[in-house]
Amino acid sequence: MVTIGYARLVELLALRVRPLRTPAAISGSVNRRIDTPTQALFPRGVAIEDSIVGHLEFALRHEV
Repeated sequence: MVTIGYARLVELLALRVRPLRTPAAISGSVNRRIDTPTQALFPRGVAIEDSIVGHLEFALRHEV
């Protein structure tokens, strides 16, 4: 699975932060947002620009 949002920002910027409770990820096996105890899964069709700004916008809209 591909990480997105805050989790991707942590990876891209090598940020030293506390682990995220529920990192977001893209999954081909879901067709809507699915929240599990360990992660938030989003479908592949989620439109997100693969850039720092794109992941920040996604995080602000979809992550707590």
